[in-house]
Amino acid sequence: MPIRVTVFDDHVQRRHSLQFLLNSSEGFTCSGLFEEGADAVSHVKKTNADVVLMDIQMPLINGIEATKAIRAELPGVAILMQAVIEDDEKIFEGIKAGANGFLLKHARSVELLQAIKDVYKGRNIISPGIAKKLLTCFGNHAASSSTDHSGLTPQEKEIMSHLSEGESFKMISASLNVDFDLINDHIKSVYLKLYRQSV
Repeated sequence: MPIRVTVFDDHVQRRHSLQFLLNSSEGFTCSGLFEEGADAVSHVKKTNADVVLMDIQMPLINGIEATKAIRAELPGVAILMQAVIEDDEKIFEGIKAGANGFLLKHARSVELLQAIKDVYKGRNIISPGIAKKLLTCFGNHAASSSTDHSGLTPQEKEIMSHLSEGESFKMISASLNVDFDLINDHIKSVYLKLYRQSV
C-alpha cells in the first residue's frame, strides 16, 4: 500500500512537480493537491492522507494555522512542513502547531521522499537551530514554573544538546551508546510536550 501524500502549496508548478514525483516514485501516491490552507481538515479527510506536505507560506490561511486545525481533529496524520528559507521562528511555530518536521523546498527529491517516509513511520525531523530553540523554550518554562511537569528529562536535554550542535541521530546513538529508535522516541516526546504547552 503506497503512502498517500496530500500537498498544500500555493505555487501551481511546484504542486504539479510534487504530484509527478510522488506518483512516479515506488511506495508513494499523491492523494490531493490544494493551493491554500482553507478547509484543510476536510481536504485531508477526503483524500485519506497518511502524510500532509504543508507549505508554511500560503494566502488566507497559512500552513501553521492549517497544521493546527489538522492536528486538532486528525492527530494520526503526519505533517511535514516546507519553506523556501530556514526561518527558525516560523519552523518553531509550525512544530508548536503539531508538525512532525520541516524540510527546505530546495531539498533533493531523494531527501524529500525519505523525509515523507520518516514522518510516516513516526519519526521526527529536527534541525540544529530548532533544537536550540526547543532547549531555550523548555529552559524558560522550567524557570517560570515551580512544578515543572512538562519540562525535559535529563536524557531529552542531552539529546537535544547534541542535536543543537548539528549531530545526526546516528552520531548521537554512537556517542551516547543508545539505540537509534530510542533517540527518536525522546524527540517525539519533546515535540509532544511542546505541542501540549501551546494548546
